[in-house]
Amino acid sequence: MTVVIRIFIPAFLLLCCMACGHGETRQETVLRPDTCDQQAIREMQGVWVDADTHSPFFWVKGDSVFFADSTSVPVILKMRGDTLWVGNDSYQIESRSRYRLSFFTSLGNVISLQKSSQEVDTLAFSPQTVKPVVYTEVTKRDTVVSHGNHRYHAYITVNPTSIKVYRTTYTADGMAVENFSFDNVIHLSVYEGRQCLFRSNFNKSMFEQMVPEEFLFKAILSDIVYLFCDAKGIHFQASICVPDSVSCYAVELVVDENGELTMELMG
Repeated sequence: MTVVIRIFIPAFLLLCCMACGHGETRQETVLRPDTCDQQAIREMQGVWVDADTHSPFFWVKGDSVFFADSTSVPVILKMRGDTLWVGNDSYQIESRSRYRLSFFTSLGNVISLQKSSQEVDTLAFSPQTVKPVVYTEVTKRDTVVSHGNHRYHAYITVNPTSIKVYRTTYTADGMAVENFSFDNVIHLSVYEGRQCLFRSNFNKSMFEQMVPEEFLFKAILSDIVYLFCDAKGIHFQASICVPDSVSCYAVELVVDENGELTMELMG
């Protein structure tokens, strides 16, 4: 099998890498409850908004932080001395009071927040706003193609699942936010007349021999689309992508006239 890799790396991913490598924000340090400032956490309870724009930034509930993002997930909040821990990321505190907080991001920018007194600001964190990325419902497509004396009918059905794929993204200021997308299972079937030549459900694990494990972990099976038909068979393209980016692996699927499937990374 010939293997040619085509992968696109957007510029902002370089920024993410810089953010990950700066300081010790990704260190796996575990803070015991008795070493954390529990009084500070109690004072942090509530919605915090940007001090300049007054737009909701995060909501502290108990020892968890909820971000104003429809696909973000809550993470643990801890504080010790002049260090704020959000999940596994640490930020140096510039100043803090019961109603104001300023801290440095991994890029050296200062985020200034103030505690909100507006009940309406909690609506930005409503769980009803959470929606899957890419597909939110079953999507069906069918294509009729011919080659020589053969006439084929291809069916593609994209089925969103409840499987969450987590990834860390960074704001323009370098603030780490945990997000998720829902993975897909995609059904592909090919018929010649009434005869079924090929039928299979695809998930991203079927491409683990072609796509690096680290990339596959944060990617989803985004789509399968029809390309063309020739003497080799019916050609399709499967896309394994990191959501909300153009970083993808493209794999060509070919179903021949005997119903045999071959897969090859596209170049």
